[in-house]
Amino acid sequence: MRLVLDTNVLVASLTGKAAPRQLVDAARAERFQMCTSDPLLGELLRVLACAIAASAGLIVSGDKDLRAVRAFGAIRIVS
Repeated sequence: MRLVLDTNVLVASLTGKAAPRQLVDAARAERFQMCTSDPLLGELLRVLACAIAASAGLIVSGDKDLRAVRAFGAIRIVS
């Protein structure tokens, strides 16, 4: 089976939320094929890459799932 996971689900999996984490774990175990696209992953990667390139101390986001991660390395994620 093929599934497309929204970027919010992928971010939520980083926080340890049960259902999103289980979906990502199942994809890693090859119980289904996770499909994605550059636009889906690009948004998340662009934000993180920009923060890293700028040596930012904070990412300010309205995305509650991204904020739930709280930090990416030394970069804090806040609303």
